[in-house]
Amino acid sequence: MYWDPEVESPATIAVIGCGPIGIEAALYGRFLGYDVDLFDARRPAHEVVRWNRRSIGVPVSGCTTSLGISALEGQLPEYQKPNMDTVWSGAEFAEEYLIPIAKSDLIVDGIHINSRVVEVSRVRYYREEITDWQERANDEFRLLIDSRDRGAYTARADVVLDCRGMYAESEGYGPGGSQAAGAAKVHEQIHRWLPGDPRFENRMLDAKHVVVFGNSELAVRFVEEWAMLFRNTEGKVAGELATGQLLSGRLTWLVPLGRASTQSIEFTDADRWKRAMQAATSVIPSRGVEKIEFDDATQTWKLQISNEDDSTIDFQADVFAPFTNLLPTASIGSTLYCDQWALSNEFQSQFSISKDEQFYDGWKGWAHATGEPNYYRLGARERPFSASGLAEGFQQIKDIFALLGTREDLDLYKILRKSGV
Repeated sequence: MYWDPEVESPATIAVIGCGPIGIEAALYGRFLGYDVDLFDARRPAHEVVRWNRRSIGVPVSGCTTSLGISALEGQLPEYQKPNMDTVWSGAEFAEEYLIPIAKSDLIVDGIHINSRVVEVSRVRYYREEITDWQERANDEFRLLIDSRDRGAYTARADVVLDCRGMYAESEGYGPGGSQAAGAAKVHEQIHRWLPGDPRFENRMLDAKHVVVFGNSELAVRFVEEWAMLFRNTEGKVAGELATGQLLSGRLTWLVPLGRASTQSIEFTDADRWKRAMQAATSVIPSRGVEKIEFDDATQTWKLQISNEDDSTIDFQADVFAPFTNLLPTASIGSTLYCDQWALSNEFQSQFSISKDEQFYDGWKGWAHATGEPNYYRLGARERPFSASGLAEGFQQIKDIFALLGTREDLDLYKILRKSGV
């Protein structure tokens, strides 16, 4: 590698994202003596809380760590260690584990809620500036923060851990993932809540014609959860609430043509896809929404749908809920670009690095490094309901801190397990 990754404590580490991986990374760093600032655009474990009563599909043993349990036992005298075979819901995962850790004395002083990281840059160097790698690594990061309470301010850090999870911009719902004509004017009226979300209310969809667009995980989940509350147009019961209450309404599902991605379950889980298709009142293959309008007087949507043969049809609905695929981004703002080894490809010809000069060649932590020295991305594809995602994220944390401490055998989880935690 082109720079020495060692960063001794008490250096400052900025963690971006206060989800399961961000909270764990902050905790791991604090145990090793680093100063940690943890930034989130909302509140700790926001997405996990939104998962609400849905099962996360992972036993407690798969979503907690010996480090987290040890922290809670040390902070809360009355804390009772959970049954490791229990499967929590999203709300339970947040309330029983993540939020108590975030509120603990170990990291609470470094948490900045409602504080979106707008941009990350270097203090002395431009993004494309050709310079010595080690000098660049020694330079501080400058984070521009947009805080709801403090306004705009800046922070400094020696290391940045990007734990934004599925942070990305959504594709447009126009043809080919573009923006539909008129989309900018109706952004605030779009429906974004799933029936299983904590802020969902029956009146949002009851007795209404709902149009959902997309073939993403969220689109499929919307259809599945809608079917648990509603009757279809033929009066058949698709499902019922725990209270036995059923709502009326119909759902039209606009399924994008020619779009298969890692977020689409059409090919990865064919049975689930088929069940979701059957649950909708009607399914219409479409290239996307060509034009969209919202009538404030009637509170209805007017959609112009693009067909496969380039013809269009006009459509009306009471609710429009687009859940498109996400476009993951490696950058924050316009200055620092952290695509995997983008800078190394650009600068490689500028330096002659021999095999002997490479630092800790082959260590696992390098797999999570980016083209910007001391900027690491981890947990980027993990979700709270992924059976393997959290375990992979915990492994990433261990590998990165072993690299920062230049101790390949450094493993806090193993140390705590040996001590009986």
